[in-house]
Amino acid sequence: MVAAALDATDTHHPAALAPRLRRAMNMSRDTLRKITAVSLVLTLVVASFLVVKKLWKDVEKNT
Repeated sequence: MVAAALDATDTHHPAALAPRLRRAMNMSRDTLRKITAVSLVLTLVVASFLVVKKLWKDVEKNT
C-alpha cells in the first residue's frame, strides 16, 4: 500500500500525493496497531499458561 503511494511520485502531481501517502500511512498504523495487539495477547496467553503450569506442578508436588 505504501508502494502504491510512492509510485504516485512518478506522476507530476505532487498535490495528489499527500492524500494517498496519508491513507497509506494510516493503513500501516492500523496494521501496526493490530500486530501489536495480537502479539500482546499472545504474550499474555503464553505467560499465563507458563505460570499456571508452574503453579500446578507445585500443587502436585505438595499433595
